[in-house]
Amino acid sequence: METILNVLNLSNAEIVTDFAPNGITGRDKTIELSVLDALKRRPLTLDDIKTLTGRNVNELNKYLRTLEEKKLILRKPEKRGVFYTIAEPGL
Repeated sequence: METILNVLNLSNAEIVTDFAPNGITGRDKTIELSVLDALKRRPLTLDDIKTLTGRNVNELNKYLRTLEEKKLILRKPEKRGVFYTIAEPGL
């Protein structure tokens, strides 16, 4: 990629690495880990996770969906709302 950058003489261009369009990038892993760490302590609703992380609901839904697809968390509907829990207690 650097060769192409040099050949085209693109001094204002940047090479972007670690791109994952359908998943979570390395930079975003901290959010994923924060959610998992919080869920290790107790089950949480989306609103609880929003309060703890300071992230917006749409962004959190992306992470929660990814964690569910990886089978790291479970989604459990309850009276007070939908709770998320760790899928494996030893995680």
